[in-house]
Amino acid sequence: MFEHRGVCLAIYDEDFGPTSLHFKGIDKEAADKIALKTMVGAVALSHHVEEGESIIPIQEQRRTAFVYYFSIPDEKARGGERVGTLSFVVDQEENESLYRFASVLSEHSKKIVQEVKKHYIYRQPLPQALKDSMDSLLSIQDFEKELAKKQKKNLIKRTLKQEKKIW
Repeated sequence: MFEHRGVCLAIYDEDFGPTSLHFKGIDKEAADKIALKTMVGAVALSHHVEEGESIIPIQEQRRTAFVYYFSIPDEKARGGERVGTLSFVVDQEENESLYRFASVLSEHSKKIVQEVKKHYIYRQPLPQALKDSMDSLLSIQDFEKELAKKQKKNLIKRTLKQEKKIW
């Protein structure tokens, strides 16, 4: 599962357009294409993006990306915010697994994005701790275990709700 995977952090820069700031498991050219593809729709509508996620195909690379969208407050940016994306990229053949583990990826992405918001400084090198945090998406060894834990938790909640209705 997820044999060939990569991660890419991209921020929209008014002068340069979508810019990949950090990537691992993919090359610079692929990272730049992913940055462009993931941001075009988000930035085309406005310079503000609500946090959220989507799964998008990247046909020309035969890959699919789980993308977490976010904005970083920045007085110097147009609209007072910079749009960013954190992407987890896999081969197209692994689409089904990507959808299955979207909730796990979302949870991890939210935590990483909070760190990005705290430590990102426009056009400054990213701190190594932040890079390591992003790279942790690649080292999640047992997605199955995390997903099972999440499903078990939800089952317990539903059972408790049903029991509460009975009483």
